[in-house]
This record gives sequence, C-alpha cells and structure tokens, in this order.
Amino acid sequence: MGPFTQVLRMVLQYRGRLVTALMFAVLGAILWGANISAVYPLMEVLFHEQNVETWFAARAREANERAQALIESGTGDPAVDAQVAELRWKARFYRQAARFAATHLPEGRFETLVLVVVLSLVGMTLAGICRFLNELLVGNITQRAMYDLRRHFYFRVLRLDLAHFSRDGSAELMARLTNDMEAIANGLKMLLGKAIREPLRIAACIGLACWINWKLTLVTLVMVPGVVALLSAMTGRLRRATRRHQEAVADMYKVLQETFQSIKLIKVLRMEPHERRRFLTAIGRYYRRAMRIVLIEAALRPMLEVAAMAAVAGGLTLGGYLVITGQTTVAGIRLADEPMTTSSLTLVYAALLGIMDPVRKLSKLYGRVQAAQTAAQRVFEFMARRPTIDVPVPGAVALPRHQVSIEFDHVFFEYVPGVPILIDVCLEIPHGEVVAFVGPNGSGKSTLVSLVPRLYDPTAGAVRIDGHDLREVKLRSLRAQIGFVTQEVVLFDDTILENIRYGKPWASEEEVYEAARRAFVDQFVHRLPQGYQTRVGEHGTRLSGGQRQRIALARAILRDPAIVILDEATSAVDPESKRLIQQALAEFCRGRTALIVTHRLETLEWVDRVVVMDHGRIEAEGRPEEVMTRSRVFARLCGPGQLRKSA
Repeated sequence: MGPFTQVLRMVLQYRGRLVTALMFAVLGAILWGANISAVYPLMEVLFHEQNVETWFAARAREANERAQALIESGTGDPAVDAQVAELRWKARFYRQAARFAATHLPEGRFETLVLVVVLSLVGMTLAGICRFLNELLVGNITQRAMYDLRRHFYFRVLRLDLAHFSRDGSAELMARLTNDMEAIANGLKMLLGKAIREPLRIAACIGLACWINWKLTLVTLVMVPGVVALLSAMTGRLRRATRRHQEAVADMYKVLQETFQSIKLIKVLRMEPHERRRFLTAIGRYYRRAMRIVLIEAALRPMLEVAAMAAVAGGLTLGGYLVITGQTTVAGIRLADEPMTTSSLTLVYAALLGIMDPVRKLSKLYGRVQAAQTAAQRVFEFMARRPTIDVPVPGAVALPRHQVSIEFDHVFFEYVPGVPILIDVCLEIPHGEVVAFVGPNGSGKSTLVSLVPRLYDPTAGAVRIDGHDLREVKLRSLRAQIGFVTQEVVLFDDTILENIRYGKPWASEEEVYEAARRAFVDQFVHRLPQGYQTRVGEHGTRLSGGQRQRIALARAILRDPAIVILDEATSAVDPESKRLIQQALAEFCRGRTALIVTHRLETLEWVDRVVVMDHGRIEAEGRPEEVMTRSRVFARLCGPGQLRKSA
C-alpha cells in the first residue's frame, strides 16, 4: 500500500482499542451466523411437527440406524470404521441434547417457535450492540490517527523554506490538508471497520454452510478466483482516476482562493465573467474526473453482486437436485454423505444469501481504500520534503543580542536556475547605520534584504553578521534579533492587542501599550468600541491601511530587534498616517542596524546611506545628495530637483 502503511503505523499506537474493536467484530460475526442458523429449527418446527426434544431424538435414531447399517455391511474398510465411530459420537451427542431439551426447553411446537424467535431477536440485538461498539471504536481510532497526521503535516509545513510555498502555492497545501486528509480518514475507517467486520460475517456464513455440507459449499464458491481477478483489474483504473480527481480538487481550490483574495480587483476591473469562466473550467474538470470514479464504482458493485448471486444460484440448483432426487452425487461427484433435507438445504441457502449483504458493503471498500492510498501518497510526498535553510550545522553558533554589523560578500542569487536576480553584490553595513535600498522594480532590492533573515540562501557568496556566515548561525537566534515590516501587512483575525503581541507572546499588556504609543496606534484605538480588544477581521479588513501599518510597526517595536528591515512600509498609507509612521520609524531605527526598501523620498531624509540597485547589481551608494550626482538611475527615480525639494 506504500505511504498508506505509514498511516496504519499511526493506528498501531492505539492497539488496545483496535484489539477491542476486533473482538466486537468477531462476536458480531458469530451472532450473525447464529441468527441465520435459526432458519433450521424454524423449518423443522413449522413443517415437520417437531419440537427440539423430538428433533434431537430423531437425529440420534438416524445416526444409530446408519451406524448399524454400516456395521452389518461388514466391509472391514478402515474408512467405514471411522465413519461408524463418528456416527456413534453424533448419536451420543444428540441423546444428551434431547435430555437437556426435555428438561429445560418447552414441549409444545408453538412454545418452541416463540423461543426460537425470541432467541433470534436477542441475538440480533446483541449483534447490533457489537456493531455499534465496533464502529464507535473504529471511529475513535480513525479520528485520533488523523489528528496525529494533521499535526505532523502542519508542523512539517511550518518548517519548510519559503521557496516551497512559492512553488506549490497555499491552495495545494489546503487541498492536501482538507480533501486528501478526508479521503485518508474515509479509507482508514473502511479498512479498520468494514474491511474487517464484513469478511468475518462472510466467514461465519461460509462456516455455517460448510457445517451443513462443505462439499456443496466449495462447489458454490468456485467463482471466487474470478471475482478476485475482476477486483485486481478495476483497482489500477480506480487508483489513476482517484489521483486525477484529487489534482482537480487542488486546481479548484486554487481558483477559489485567487478569486476571494482578489475580489476588489475583480470587481473594479469588471472581470467577473472571466472568473466565472475560470471557475466553470475548474469545476468541469472536477466533474469529469469525479464521474470517472463514479462510473468505476458503479460498475464494480453490480458486478460483485451478480457474481455472488450466481454462486448462490448455482449452489441452490445443485442442492435442489440432491433434495428432489434423494441422491448424494451430481455427475458422478459426491456432494453429500447422506441425502439432504429441505431444512438443511434452506439453511445452506440462507447462509449463502447472508453473504450478499457483506459483499454489497465491501463493494465500496476498494474505491475508498484506493482514494485513501492516493491521498496518502500526496500527503507523504509533501511531508518527505526537508527544509534546506534550517538544517542543523555542526558547531552552529547562537548570536547573542548585541550591536551587529552586516556584510554581503560577493552574493549571487537565482529563484530560477539560469535567471540571476542578484549579481556579485558586495556591501558592508556597520552597526547603527540606516541604509535605504532604492531602484526600479525587479532590481533585486527586496530579494537582497530577504537574505538577512534567511528566507532564502545565496546561490553563491555569503551573508555575514559580525563575521559569521548565516549558514553557520542558529536560525532561531538570528531571527530573534530581526524586526520585519512589509508593504503588505499581515494581521490575524484576532484583537489589536494580540496582533501587536504576535512575535513576543510573553510580553505584558503594559509593554504592548508602550509599543502602541510609540507607533501612534493609541491615536485611533481609543475611538474603537472595544479598544485594544477590537478584532481586526480577516487580514485586518476592518481597519484602514494606515491603521494596519501602525499595528505592524508596533509589533516590530515590541520585539526590540537589533536589525530592522522595512520593505516599502509606507507605500500604501494615507498622508497623515505616513507622516506619523515616518516619525515613528526615524525614532525606532535610531541605534539599530536598519535596511529600508523604499521609493519614498521623504524616507531618505533620515537615512545614513543610499544603495542604488539596478538589474541585480549595486549601481551606486553613498549619501543621498552624493548619489544624485553619480547615479543616473537614482536621478531618474527622483526626478529633477526632487531630492532638494524633499529636503
């Protein structure tokens, strides 16, 4: 089963519950067979005018008479002697049973009928209780195993590098964490429940039929190899169809996610028709692939039922011939040791019919298990990935909190092999310096500063802090010293207080309030109905852009980092918020090593150095007024006289 066996290993943690569930499944199967066997005494009571005592007494006489007839034949054959011994044992057993029935069971036929019916009802009730407990335990085991799997998957995903998320997208992850996990849960529940319970019921029915006439039962089951071959042929098709179906689910999730995240743009540009076409294409693909699975499963179920019914019909035909003719052979093949009665044939037929219900339920098993196997393969393929960034290095050092300097030493970087983003970047930033990175879009500014917290590693060269290559530094100690504020503010659907405290969850409320004051959050938060306990909504949609940006700045201030990274932190806010944020940033960055990606000239008023990026290289660096005279790129970005005007 491949990756699905790893799920089963998780199940083995709960082996106590699993064994108990198996015990209830076995007991339920025994009771199922016992309920079917009630057909025999009912037939004898209703059609042969016998109660339990007379029936056992008649069986004892028949066994004695047959034994006596074999003795009188005088063949001396050891096989005949063994048959005589068996018949005498049966006669003694039936006599003891007749004495027990005479003492403890009713004599009247109607009273006997009532007893059989009551016992059948009790047996069915007990079988139902066993099934309930079995399904309850199986459901508990399944959900616990899925809890463990979701936890492991989520923890593994959080450890992966940013490149994994950029390559696969969050929609693919959501599909694996929801749809694939649900498919695994359904398959696991079927495998631990029906895949164990129903075959046991089949075994009980076959055992009952064999007890009456094992030769006739084996002849009836001659179609089993053909059924197995049919299932094997259908399994491969079902596995391929299931994998394509789950890929279609991920595509549909992707369209939905992009639509909902871009709903403002869609409405403003009136792109609803285009998005409807995209969605119709996605759900059309999903429909076709889902129907492929429906087709295979729909064909599989009647095939199994017809095969089972054909086997039952064959057994009934042969058994009927033995009863009607009084023979023990068919076409020279002995199928019975003694002529079959109507009651015994009815019991065999009832036992074989009892197989139909488990077979019908098992017809869905293969589809669910194949879907679970495919889903498990997709999940464990992702879980097998390992981060390349946070790999423990022997002798890795922990950076203490102190005054830090940063060095980019001949740094090269590529997102896609062969397409350079950074080319031979060399730059030293001493402690306490505020450096602004400017340049046209795509020049590599944001990529360069993303190397400092090791969101990516250089393709060649090295980034160093205080002389330590970042690949030889413990990642947690590095990121503990970094504050990061980006253009797209990330807020969670929680209170303002908790969003500020995110990144330093142990901070007291007084520390949060002080950080909020320094970021000018307190200027608007007191106007909100619940103050700092106001929930900001999904992605902070209940707040303005300037308010969201100030909360993000307060979060960075609360962390009190040694390194500050600001990536277009004021590019999408109103003028009033921009003025306040610029004021807060200038104060916050004082005494820290700060890297600022910006297009805003007002930011350059308080920076120590400007680094101009162009096509992945450093085109110029120095004081803003110096760079203006040396860099055509910077002069073009600023415009004539703009720097003096901003000053």
